[in-house]
Amino acid sequence: MRIQRQQQQTNTLPLIGKIKVGEKATNSAGKEYPKSLDYFRPTGKYVSEFQKVFGDKPDKIGIVFVTDDINEACSQYFACWTDGKMHGKGDGETFRIWDKEADGGKGAYVENVPKTDPRVRALKWDEYTTLKFVIPAIPNVLGYWEFTTKGKRSSIPGIIQAFDFVKNKVGTAVALPFDLVVAKATGRTPGAATSYPVVQLVLNAGEENMTAIKNFLGSGGNINDIATLSLNEGAMKQLSAGTHDVDHEEVK
Repeated sequence: MRIQRQQQQTNTLPLIGKIKVGEKATNSAGKEYPKSLDYFRPTGKYVSEFQKVFGDKPDKIGIVFVTDDINEACSQYFACWTDGKMHGKGDGETFRIWDKEADGGKGAYVENVPKTDPRVRALKWDEYTTLKFVIPAIPNVLGYWEFTTKGKRSSIPGIIQAFDFVKNKVGTAVALPFDLVVAKATGRTPGAATSYPVVQLVLNAGEENMTAIKNFLGSGGNINDIATLSLNEGAMKQLSAGTHDVDHEEVK
């Protein structure tokens, strides 16, 4: 169960940008509201580098994971945010929460608080998945990009299933060419949003992706050998035989 693992920070690459499928919009009364998108929107200092390669509204980007550590590459957790401030984060069993009475009343984060604690139960928790990856098609900067979703009944199950399936079948997810794809889905259940973005993680071993990875990493790195050897014909047939569709539900 991924969500019960402790979160660790081991990634040595710098964060150079975030990828989003939403933005803030303003209605006729001047009030801001969240607006979902059917394309990826980059943020950070390297937006121009991203747009040089993918344009303004890409619905597919090629990505590569640089570690098999799920806490870094494909993490899953609960978190509570209010007005841009994190009140807590945890794996479903223990949590790190902000306690305003801690540290002599100054307030501080308290670690390893069990799920049965009243302070935990009083907070409103959402489920999240965060991906950290490099984008080989952007050759000028070396760092990782981050994508986070809280689509617990749509994007999250499919992303985790795809990552775990490939990693278990091939033995690694490192240097394998994935596509991150977004499309709008239509809500069909009572009370569902009329449309919402669904993000999928798809293995794509096409020549264009493999070439982009090799150009990005250089010819001398052994990580290229991992990718090339992993994506042999037998491995691809095994992967193809085990894939299946994931139902898409409303993102809340």
